[in-house]
Amino acid sequence: MKFQLSVIALAIVQVGSANAVGFSLSGANLEQANTVKWRCRSCESTAVSGEMGVSVVGTDTDNARAANSFGEDSEFAGALQADALYQKEGARIRVQANNLGMETGNGRIAYDSERYGFDVGYQSQLRVDTDKALTDYGMESRGNGGYNLVDTGNVRSTDLEKKRETWTLGTEVKAQDWGMGGGIAWRGFADYLYQQKTGQQASSTQVNKRPVNFVKPIDSTSQILKAGGELLGEDWIATLSYQGSLFENDLGGLYNGEMESLQAFEPGNEAHQVIAQGQYRLDSTYLTGRVVKGWLYQNDDYIDLTGVPNGISHLNGEVATLDANFKVSTRLSRGLKVGFKADYRDRDNKTPVQMFNRIDYDEMSGKATENVQLNSEKSSYQVDVNYRLRKALRFSGGYQRTDKEQSNTVREKTSEDRVFAKLKYNLSKGWGISLEGEYGNRDGSTYQASSATSSEDNELLRKYHLADRDRTELELKVGNTSFDNLGINLSYRYALDDYSESELGLSESIDNGYDVSISYQPIAKLDIYAFGGQQWIESTRYGSQGYSSADWTGNVDDSFSHIGLGTSYSGLMQELLVVGLNYSYSESESETSVTRTTPYGEYYSWSHNLRLYAEFALSERAKVHANYRYERYYDTDYRDVTDETFSELTTLGNMGSNYNAHQLMLTFSYAL
Repeated sequence: MKFQLSVIALAIVQVGSANAVGFSLSGANLEQANTVKWRCRSCESTAVSGEMGVSVVGTDTDNARAANSFGEDSEFAGALQADALYQKEGARIRVQANNLGMETGNGRIAYDSERYGFDVGYQSQLRVDTDKALTDYGMESRGNGGYNLVDTGNVRSTDLEKKRETWTLGTEVKAQDWGMGGGIAWRGFADYLYQQKTGQQASSTQVNKRPVNFVKPIDSTSQILKAGGELLGEDWIATLSYQGSLFENDLGGLYNGEMESLQAFEPGNEAHQVIAQGQYRLDSTYLTGRVVKGWLYQNDDYIDLTGVPNGISHLNGEVATLDANFKVSTRLSRGLKVGFKADYRDRDNKTPVQMFNRIDYDEMSGKATENVQLNSEKSSYQVDVNYRLRKALRFSGGYQRTDKEQSNTVREKTSEDRVFAKLKYNLSKGWGISLEGEYGNRDGSTYQASSATSSEDNELLRKYHLADRDRTELELKVGNTSFDNLGINLSYRYALDDYSESELGLSESIDNGYDVSISYQPIAKLDIYAFGGQQWIESTRYGSQGYSSADWTGNVDDSFSHIGLGTSYSGLMQELLVVGLNYSYSESESETSVTRTTPYGEYYSWSHNLRLYAEFALSERAKVHANYRYERYYDTDYRDVTDETFSELTTLGNMGSNYNAHQLMLTFSYAL
């Protein structure tokens, strides 16, 4: 009975707050906002350009997880490739396709003219977690989206995979001083998105007081609508728009026959926002503002009314949000630029508070509890400066203050101060070096742990997102791109999060790593590149088995490594043949150890990826492209155990992967 929102609904709230309807006005430069750009300047005569192609794909693998890299796991498939443009008398039609027809692929058709625009698109994406999950539980429909969890007595193998299919439709009307006068251009737009998500995923519940892992179906749809209008003057931009999302889940809940409900699936919900934003330029000063008002609703019926007050059938969830920000930047001199910005965010939970009879697995407990409203408010401001000290030396830095307040939590107020600076120096012969640093400090009000604010009993425990913290970050970059045939880039970063005031909980986290990339062209038709990098994340936390002071320590060590190289040559057979090679290796490892017990074990994965390709020009317009890909993948996870390991635990078996996969794609394309 918690208030949950779909990923897309939450994303809509974030997108609306950060960049409403896809127009980044805060980053716009009105010095370059010439309204001539609203016209199709390159469409003066009839012309066709680009190319279109058809591909035949063959994949050889015994593990469906190869689709994550190859975009397809079936033995044979076909696909369309396109990037074509037709233009005539100010109008353009563009057709784009990338592996359209494969499990992961997309396509788009767009029409654009001086006054009208229209586009339609489709995207398919497949993600496979494993194809070897083992379960003897099945799902039996009981109507109205409900399912019974049934022990069939027979172990079967099944896939855990998610398939997303997205359809988009967009239109716009625009004009350059079309009856408005005063040199004002305007634009109206509407965009619609429909997404269907299907598949299966791992989930868990409790049956007869035993933990059970089972395969949970996925069958949901999401719809997003964006519509609005925009006015553009000589020195200003103004936009008013609406965006909303609707999430619907065809699955209601999980039941244990006629005995009890086990789990509620994701409830349907909707989100609505109205966005007003604009920008104004006054000489060398830019002012940008945005206000976003939002409403979120959840009204699906409870799957079980046990313990629910009489007359109540659903949560009647409602949350109102308000986001506003303001930004001003000005150039005081040729080498000095200063800026200021302020942000405000408010989340007001208007969901009615009800008294529920809580049913615990401890039959001796019959306590009553009520749903808790979680409200939050956040405000921040920042001042920054960008100053050119010398011709080759530039400094930038600033200060930021963030205050947060949230209700019904163990710590209602937190404040964070952050200072940051960057020094960039361009050395002779094209070498450049930059050093960037940041320090932040977070503290807040007194902790007040209680049954109303937290489920833990130990008042010494500190949650990492609310605890006092000192953060230090450094990053060094060195590079050279001035050579005609050589480019070099190196970077190193270090970050430390120190929770020294936390007696229980996360104590320290260290994140550091480096990246190196080199590109080289020894001769005109030969290109060579190489790259590599590593990252290490170490964290330490303290816990208490006896619900008092710390009596055990946990350490988590994560590491990530990657390396790659590639080359291409275009000088074969009188430049009719281009050949190339790309290779990469990646590795990740995670190890967890806890004092007073044996180490948990580790997660470990690695993969080799090889790509060989050749492209031959059959004629001036026609060419054939052969692309061979190979993947060697392995992973193992100590958490994957069989039912025999723990007699009271039902698992999905060992779901690790260990496979070789091959794919050959032949593409015939024709230049228009």
